[in-house]
Amino acid sequence: QDWELPIKGFFVVSPKRHIEKLCEMTDDERNEMFSLVDKTVKILRANNICDRFDYVFEEKENRHLHVWIMPRQEWMNEIAEDIIDDIGKIFTYAKENFRNEENYEEIKRITDFIRREFNK
Repeated sequence: QDWELPIKGFFVVSPKRHIEKLCEMTDDERNEMFSLVDKTVKILRANNICDRFDYVFEEKENRHLHVWIMPRQEWMNEIAEDIIDDIGKIFTYAKENFRNEENYEEIKRITDFIRREFNK
């Protein structure tokens, strides 16, 4: 969970090794990363955190490759025409409207739950 973006069910998955590009990953690393994304989303769906998701792969020069698991929540449809095209608008809205103790407690609960499920 990225605490700078207080969106319930928003997770960032990164490979263990520092790489910049998807093509630098071994087959095993790619399989492990996609397995983590898949397992996270299945847990979120099964526990009614969110039903639909978008996935964003980000390759940044001199940065770590990562995948954003973006839950598609109703409030996003109200402020954005297209979730991916308007992702900056969504992030700004979340930062301006969801940085409060109640929301952070819910995000912490979800994050702790995901962690427990992974450790089973």
